[in-house]
Amino acid sequence: MADLKKISLNGKKGYYRSSDSSIVIAPQYDDCIDTFGIDSYNHMEYAPVSLNGKCGMIHESGDIIIPIEYQEVVYLFDNYFAVRKELPGKEWSYGVIKPDGTVVVPFEYKMINKVGRFFECFKEAGSSRIYTHTLFDTKGRIFEYFGKMKPVVYNCNGDIIYDGYAIDSKFDYLIVNKGDKYGVVDQYGKLIVA
Repeated sequence: MADLKKISLNGKKGYYRSSDSSIVIAPQYDDCIDTFGIDSYNHMEYAPVSLNGKCGMIHESGDIIIPIEYQEVVYLFDNYFAVRKELPGKEWSYGVIKPDGTVVVPFEYKMINKVGRFFECFKEAGSSRIYTHTLFDTKGRIFEYFGKMKPVVYNCNGDIIYDGYAIDSKFDYLIVNKGDKYGVVDQYGKLIVA
């Protein structure tokens, strides 16, 4: 567990431990977020990194846990990561994967949000590059999304449990909306309150 800060050497980025200034992850990446680690202000043990125009995710130990082969990688929770990959013709597709390569949500979506312990996946969305002084914004994102439509919601098992918008989540329940109606759905897709 650490509070890691970005260091730059010869144009490459890595991380040093703020408590003793020792280099933990040697400068080897083109870009990375400014700080991460369980003891840092964002309490994240993972950080997105980029190399040769591709992104991946590293652990605070320095291990690469999501290969550096995607357009964007976003930590969701536990061992779930939303990854964006490039398709032919300047198109892209999002899915949810685990570090062992297991695909939890197929690469069929334009944007994925986490809502509690659920994944809200949009079949339609546009995107544009976030322009900051570095590749990543403070949350590790590269793109911002707009026009998100046609959502479906998946649980952690990779099952679609709702076709519509997720408003919020409490424990293992999802607050949902379709038109002017609201309800509560459990983690298996059973409508609890209509």
